[in-house]
Amino acid sequence: MLQLFTATIFLNALLLFWMQPLFVRMVLPLLGGAPAVWNTAMVFFQTGLLAGYAYAHFINARLPARAQVPAQMLVMALPLAVLPVAVAGGAPPVDANPIPWLIWLMTLSVGLSFFAVATNGALLQRWFSLSGDADSSNPYTLYSASNLGSMLALLAYPFVFEQWLGLERQSTLWAVVYVGLVGLIGLCGWRVRRGLVPAQLGIPPDVSTVSWNTRTMWVVLAFVPSSLLLGVTMHISTEVAVAPLLWVVPLAL
Repeated sequence: MLQLFTATIFLNALLLFWMQPLFVRMVLPLLGGAPAVWNTAMVFFQTGLLAGYAYAHFINARLPARAQVPAQMLVMALPLAVLPVAVAGGAPPVDANPIPWLIWLMTLSVGLSFFAVATNGALLQRWFSLSGDADSSNPYTLYSASNLGSMLALLAYPFVFEQWLGLERQSTLWAVVYVGLVGLIGLCGWRVRRGLVPAQLGIPPDVSTVSWNTRTMWVVLAFVPSSLLLGVTMHISTEVAVAPLLWVVPLAL
């Protein structure tokens, strides 16, 4: 079962980080190649990632296994109605700040798809940790598969995807791979429903001993690398060029 979860998390991470430069590359011409487009998109994607984590935490904490599986399959099925990835909107406003327009455009175009993919990493790791598999006592080994998928998507985008595939082909291929991911999630869920995990899957760990001061410090510290990432990327994009290669290198680091 480790192989199944590893393959699923790898594919999920690849799609998650492939979508980010793909969609921004689509929308960039509409805004004249402005350096702020990528930073705005990064804020949107980070927010979507946090929303996905919050959803995964909620259903793990509130729903038993038999309810989690169909709930997650519904979340994964909804984006099928809006694929392949495309820009769902018109031209940006010419006499107003385009940032709100861009955030709304991303919400309409890829918000549902990105959110669905963002829910899987934490959720699948939790499922696997309670699966009874010989390796389930250390689900964090799955992070290696997730990191590999993320890094592969980021490094392959400027050198492979952008060079050899047009945006339309990338969009179609992303949708095809997403369908495969839905199938893998369904297979993981089927294994869950077969009884390979406890019936009350999702009981959260006891974190009552963690003080609010410590939690606040975690949140504050989390702002630091995010701020540095956005600041450095903005500086490079402004001083050098607005190009996917210069976006993905700081993000990969």
